[in-house]
Amino acid sequence: MTFIKERGNEDFRIGYNPFMKEEFQILVGNGLIKEVNNCLFIYNNKTELWCLVNSDWHFLYLPKNGLTSNGRLWNITGMKKKMFSKKKKPAMIPARNVIELSKDQVANLLYQIAEKDLSFYQVYERLKGQLNLPEYILPDKEE
Repeated sequence: MTFIKERGNEDFRIGYNPFMKEEFQILVGNGLIKEVNNCLFIYNNKTELWCLVNSDWHFLYLPKNGLTSNGRLWNITGMKKKMFSKKKKPAMIPARNVIELSKDQVANLLYQIAEKDLSFYQVYERLKGQLNLPEYILPDKEE
């Protein structure tokens, strides 16, 4: 069984600005961010739904004043590989393969991922039929 990260002092896989560590810890402490394996659950205060993204291929932007220009507590963008290395860097590209879930779906899915040690790709493939999701387009299929 995999560990569910839901405390501010734990190491998360998702990339974010290290100068915004305190804001990140506040969101985690309030229960708005959870992570299992490479699956990041983040609460969207505008739609009141949870977003599920691949934490290996996304970057989390947290505004200093508390809200983004569209009224959310955060923005997520994609990441791409650096040219001459295997490392990744944040890019101003839209988030890909985002799954929106209701509150009751999240609790059940969190424990399923932890219990069965699933990756984001495996979760996406399982939910694709139920939620009518498009084809998976992130580059980590073979990992």
